[in-house]
Amino acid sequence: MHPPVPTTVTAESGGDCDATAAVPQTKRRRRRGIARLGRVAVALAGVGGLLACGGGLPDADHDGTIRIVVLGDSNTARGWPTPDTVRWVEMAQAMPRPKAGWRARPVEWTEVAVGGATVCNPGDGWVWAGVQLESALVRHADGIVLAFGTNDLGRAHRQPAEVVACYRTIVARVPTTVAVWIALTPPIYAKDGTPSPEVERLNDELRAAFPPAQLVDFWTGFGPDLYAGLDAWNTEKLVHLNDAGQQLRARRAVDAVLGGRGTPPRGGAS
Repeated sequence: MHPPVPTTVTAESGGDCDATAAVPQTKRRRRRGIARLGRVAVALAGVGGLLACGGGLPDADHDGTIRIVVLGDSNTARGWPTPDTVRWVEMAQAMPRPKAGWRARPVEWTEVAVGGATVCNPGDGWVWAGVQLESALVRHADGIVLAFGTNDLGRAHRQPAEVVACYRTIVARVPTTVAVWIALTPPIYAKDGTPSPEVERLNDELRAAFPPAQLVDFWTGFGPDLYAGLDAWNTEKLVHLNDAGQQLRARRAVDAVLGGRGTPPRGGAS
């Protein structure tokens, strides 16, 4: 079956709030309200600085900038197949955040993705999720998005249950001060437009393994029209998204990460 048609996707905002928005309108009450919010902010900062106003985004190193680092494969890696290729992470950086009009602290999106990468260790020296995670932590990541699966099912010939287990292993290695999201794997289409049932099974198992707030939907609504077509690396199937597909990924990621759906799930490493 094809991925279901999506409901309307909003990408109008980010998780940090304008502290003055909820303050009463008289000057005296406004001053009192701001002072009260300031004391709350100080108290929150004292609890490890983990909560950013509104969306619960962590600022693990207290530098005032939320750094989201994406780990992934060629559908995320910038500069492939040509040096000027732009992927969804750069598009996410340029997008407006949810809840437009709210004042937000700076958010920086970067990626350490590598073409052909897997979330499972391939054992061949290729730059898999474990190596990419080390790079993300060196960059002082406050949030991490894991976007794999295509090559795990493809060149690595992993079963969906194995891929889910590898995701669990990587999540457990993320420090508890850092937020972490798992992206559903986008469809892989045969020449005739038939989607891979393996990808569907993997996404079903990911939904069963992780809470909804921890998932980024790179599956729903990604039809064949959002793919770039066959290429030299994939002559029998559609794997790489076109610009419209990359834009949809960016919207989904911005909505999931900056949409303020409560405190995001953290990593499992202490």
